[in-house]
Amino acid sequence: GHLKRAITELESAGRKSARLKELAERAALVQTSLREIIFELDRLQEKLDDRPEALEEANQRLIFLRRLQEKYGQGLDRVLAYANQTREEIEKIDATELELRQLTEERQDLSQALVEADFRLYNARVHAAEHLSRAVNQELSDLNMSDAVFEVSVESIDREDGRFLNKPHRVRFLICPNPGEPMMPLVSIISGGEASRVLLAIKTVLAAVDRVSTIIFDEIDTGISGKTTTMIAEKLTSISRHAQVLCVTHSAQIAAVADAHFLVGKEEKEGRTVMTVRQLNHEERVAEVARLLTGRPEDPSSLALASKMVKGGIPHV
Repeated sequence: GHLKRAITELESAGRKSARLKELAERAALVQTSLREIIFELDRLQEKLDDRPEALEEANQRLIFLRRLQEKYGQGLDRVLAYANQTREEIEKIDATELELRQLTEERQDLSQALVEADFRLYNARVHAAEHLSRAVNQELSDLNMSDAVFEVSVESIDREDGRFLNKPHRVRFLICPNPGEPMMPLVSIISGGEASRVLLAIKTVLAAVDRVSTIIFDEIDTGISGKTTTMIAEKLTSISRHAQVLCVTHSAQIAAVADAHFLVGKEEKEGRTVMTVRQLNHEERVAEVARLLTGRPEDPSSLALASKMVKGGIPHV
């Protein structure tokens, strides 16, 4: 064609001019490139002839890419960057969903373990309540309350809000002081003397297992006298084998069995009333026990009886 003739003429003229020779060589290269392009176009045309829909697919692809550029920024680089960012976010969401499923399964396992632990705890409390009830009833019998029945009640309570799987347990101390009466809460029905003995019975049982260093009884002798007071003194002695006992009392029988006796009093100092606590020696102890017995610490017979009680008192209280 025209290009071939032009190349031939340039080659002929190139024998006389170096510049024309260079142009002839460049024209030859252009001719070679055009042949390759024509070859590639022929191959592409063959493919399009085999798949007519390929051209339509390419057009749709171009339209889609233009829309992406309009929405996410001009240039394919920005579109690809947004695609990578979106892909990373999707991967994070997938990882979060996987973690959520794992946490849900773990929560279900823990919930089941909680229900089982709550059931075991309830049974253990019921068993302990039965044991405590029997032991306290035995102690009450020793304290001249053989007709009374003590019971530890353990109940599983349904939660109103339903937010928790485990149920709270309500533990109540119940007692029937006399035969034929219903079981009632301990705090609501018994007298002061009965309360003192029940409290002592409970602490006597618990002292053997609780292992506290000090137990305090405040006026444990309230509402009792005579033989019952002596029984309480013996129980305090028993408790003192496991722990130190501090007892505030107005009872001569209880005070007499103590290892040490502290006198609590009041006095006025600088126009103010202050409390005083003073440990008594042996003679002072005898005098104080005599005062508790008869109100006459100077009376010889009262002192003699008090001295006998202190000397013969149960040790280790």
